Amino acid sequence: MKRLCLIFLCAVLLSAALKAQTLFEAINLSDQPIEGTARVMAMSGAFGALGGDPSAIQINPAGLGIYRSSEISFTLADTYTKTRTNWGVSQKNKGENVFDFSRISYVQSFLSGREKGVIASNFAISYNRSKSALMRLGFTGKEGAVSLSTMMAEMGNGISELDMIGSAEKSPFDNEQVAWLPLMAYQDKLIEAKTGSSYQALNPTTAVAPTYNSLVNYAIDDIGISYATNINHLFYIGADFSLKLYQCSELSEYEEEDIFLGNQIETSGVGWNLKLGILARPFSFWRVGFAYHTPTFYHVSKTTNPNLNDTIFVEGSDAYRFISPSRYIFSTAFLFGKKAALDVEYEMIDYQNMRYKSLYATLNDGEENSFSKENSYIGAKANVAHSVKVGAEYRPFEFLSFRLGGAYVSPALKSDAEKIYPYNTIYTNMDYLLDKGSFCVSGGVGFRVKLWSFDLAYQFRRQMMDFVAFRGAEKAQLSADYHKVLLTCAYRF
Repeated sequence: MKRLCLIFLCAVLLSAALKAQTLFEAINLSDQPIEGTARVMAMSGAFGALGGDPSAIQINPAGLGIYRSSEISFTLADTYTKTRTNWGVSQKNKGENVFDFSRISYVQSFLSGREKGVIASNFAISYNRSKSALMRLGFTGKEGAVSLSTMMAEMGNGISELDMIGSAEKSPFDNEQVAWLPLMAYQDKLIEAKTGSSYQALNPTTAVAPTYNSLVNYAIDDIGISYATNINHLFYIGADFSLKLYQCSELSEYEEEDIFLGNQIETSGVGWNLKLGILARPFSFWRVGFAYHTPTFYHVSKTTNPNLNDTIFVEGSDAYRFISPSRYIFSTAFLFGKKAALDVEYEMIDYQNMRYKSLYATLNDGEENSFSKENSYIGAKANVAHSVKVGAEYRPFEFLSFRLGGAYVSPALKSDAEKIYPYNTIYTNMDYLLDKGSFCVSGGVGFRVKLWSFDLAYQFRRQMMDFVAFRGAEKAQLSADYHKVLLTCAYRF
């Protein structure tokens, strides 16, 4: 039952010591679903060795060298996300729709007029929404589930009861050595001390049909500046510098008979990375390519506003640095005159190399090791993920093209990964989604009218996950289906 009595406790914290980062936050900043123009999406992102498309530049920037003319293009995308969940004996379906102006690009081609040596030097500037989703989840568990209060008590073990109580001069929420979730539970009398630093739940056995609801809205916007050159029509070499802007808003509510826990978390980040690529055309019908994407170096800020039983409200903030993993992309394409093309692509991402760093870390003060436990856990529980993409294009007429594609991405995490917060975390959202891999299929059609081109695409992507409300709770099966429709318009001159 939600309590009517209101006690307002507020603490605003900004400190590198208050680490609150987990493996799952790292994945949210690092994974990148297949995105692009309608042409690239119709082929499930298998475009790295073909080039000549604004989104191909983001896969392998050497593809910019394929251009023989300048171009401006924009893409509109509509995404409908539907989740299916099964927790205990209850199944729920939730759906959300998002319309995006997802990308715009300008390519300037400078032809040398020669047929040997440097044939062209091309530049591009682009805006790309490289990741975007609005996901709503809803679960109802079965009776007899483990109570969240049990975990609250476990998180409190090792914290002195005097630190839980605080003093007239200092709120316990200002103590950087105390985790907020057990502190809130102690203040609201959901847990009690057995000894001076050991706790137990007042109702430790079962909960009655717990429920969970959440709404997550996130996006990564990418602003890129690219350059590529065409050498003898045999080699294409390119580079791209990208500025990345990350935004994520999370609202969640967990409820059982005597517990209501609400969380509102806002995350923003600014980062940058480089992409380097090369394409070779040993024969007119065959291209091979390789691209390396450096880690993205982020500065991240977070705020949290947890609420327990409409009785205790707190507010806190945190900031840190994050380094995403590198990406390695190998691709090959076969061209059958001007009638057809086939692209096959393999990508490897070593999520084990994700790293957190203190905002104030230097080489001399030892702060670079302040996230050693979190980074060690990432190395132990993250995977080296692999993706395979295949796409084909057939052009029966000069003005008409048909495209198909498919892709599979292996899980980013090991099946036994858990959300483990540091002992002094200010965050109380204990739920997490365990990635189990994804696949997509896609298709589309393209029309060319003189200097204009219009491309339509549809992509279906399914993400398989397990949902866990908190460590020790029963896993829920979850699948998220993304239905995306795209329109790209381009003008070449």
